[in-house]
Amino acid sequence: MQSEITVGAALGIILILLLFYRPVAIKQHNSKRLKQFRTLLSEQNISADLYDYFNNRIVALDYSQAKIVFIEFTLSSWKYRQVSINELKKCLVEKIVSEGDDISTIVLDCYLNDQSVLRLTFYNARTDSMYDARSLLRKAEYWQRKINQLQEIDRPRRQGIV
Repeated sequence: MQSEITVGAALGIILILLLFYRPVAIKQHNSKRLKQFRTLLSEQNISADLYDYFNNRIVALDYSQAKIVFIEFTLSSWKYRQVSINELKKCLVEKIVSEGDDISTIVLDCYLNDQSVLRLTFYNARTDSMYDARSLLRKAEYWQRKINQLQEIDRPRRQGIV
């Protein structure tokens, strides 16, 4: 009986330690990613006036240079995309639904003047929790508004009106 109590107490302590260790490990991981993000931006001479970090992805706006930056981190590297607002027509959120009405992907498609599309993934069912889909959809819609607003503000400057 005494050994069962000792084992139970030990398992309880281990469980508590694991619960506290995980947030610390995630915080350190996020800190590392944000440091990489800042390094990438400084190498590109971009300042992030507005940015959002979520699920190993970062989207940022540089108002002074009118640029959008999107970084997607993988286990060992990252994908870096940058586009100038004057190359942009508009951005639209697309929600791709799989069989059974489950959301498989949420993307922000940015249509460029050269007819290409810059696809910014906000949610991918293979890598993200299904419980994050709704909040990431709202986040994608928020960034759609912000980018389109910046494009509207920048349009007169490009046309030489301001």
